[in-house]
Amino acid sequence: MKPDEIIQSIQPDAPAGQRDISGKVLLETSPEKLSFTFKYILAFTPLVLVFVCIFARYVLDIIIRTFFSVATGAIGGATAFGGSANNLLNVSGAGLSSGTMNALLPGSMNSIGPAVSYGTNISILMIAPVGIFIVFAAIGWSLRIAEMWTGVALTLALSVIVGMLLVICPGTGAVQDQFLLLLNWIAFLVQPFSILAAIISLVWLEKFRKSIRYTITDVGVSVRGGIWQKQEHLIPHSQIGRVVLEQNFLGTRYHFGTVIPVSNTQWGEETSFRGIGASGQKDNLGAGIMFAKGRQEASRAPLDCLYGIPDPEKAQQILTEYISRQAGHEAEQVSYLKKICENGTPRVMTDELRCEVPPCESVPDLIKKIAELRDAGIISEEEFAAKKTELLKRI
Repeated sequence: MKPDEIIQSIQPDAPAGQRDISGKVLLETSPEKLSFTFKYILAFTPLVLVFVCIFARYVLDIIIRTFFSVATGAIGGATAFGGSANNLLNVSGAGLSSGTMNALLPGSMNSIGPAVSYGTNISILMIAPVGIFIVFAAIGWSLRIAEMWTGVALTLALSVIVGMLLVICPGTGAVQDQFLLLLNWIAFLVQPFSILAAIISLVWLEKFRKSIRYTITDVGVSVRGGIWQKQEHLIPHSQIGRVVLEQNFLGTRYHFGTVIPVSNTQWGEETSFRGIGASGQKDNLGAGIMFAKGRQEASRAPLDCLYGIPDPEKAQQILTEYISRQAGHEAEQVSYLKKICENGTPRVMTDELRCEVPPCESVPDLIKKIAELRDAGIISEEEFAAKKTELLKRI
């Protein structure tokens, strides 16, 4: 199918509201809901981390109990570690019942002395849930997975803020008891707030998906979307070197996929680094060999490509036809200009055409020939005006 036939078959379906887009609208689409399935699953990361914290807390509790049991037996039944210690949830003396706070942090540590119990409780609570939530938020942020780190960070932030209000407002107890009480509140509050954060993430993802619009015109590909920060950019057909179509299992089954317009230098380019080094100081020498290899690929973010669109083959066909026609026009233009440059006798050099041009008396003829290129669609109106201005300056 030729590009003109594609335009005729698709143009009637283009909505009237898109007349403001530069160029003739060939196709308008947006991501399918099923294409965001994996992103929706990642929105439940805070809930998963709650169960991870429960398991981590249970394992740490067993390890500590085992350690002090072995230590107590090793010293021959000494009473240094004997006696009843404060419960993990009540060591702050704030009067919180174990029934209220015991959902995330099960069990007690009755075989540990108060001083040891306090430090141990602080360490455990800093690992689960505070440390675990911080680590996963950092991983999601570094990998640019917004649907993962936003929910985790929101859960921890809400738990810390509400926990501080619950601890500071009464204003009772020592500072160290208040800090332990804050950690206990955080451990408890991450449970309800993880549900709230997951719901907020799901709503945000759906609004973000609905805000994305992809429009293919005879000029290029327009991408628009965003909630807090709107983005809109146009990828001209002349800058597209290849069109890559990707479909996962759901995409092949329900007929949607991602179309990635990339330049020739973006897809599959590999970069490697090699090095040998040595360093040393007095009584300390060192040497090493370094090798790193990476592959440069185009982004698959929803605002950088045509992510999860229905009927992706149609979009791929339109873009492929246009970049093929663009390449043919460029070859035609080079051949035509080369013939122009080969005609005539007295010649002068131009920086842009990079060929020899007849002197001033033949400039009008050259303008007519360049106008023919414009009328044939080989060069644009802007290119024609620029060439015309340049040639007229030579008269």
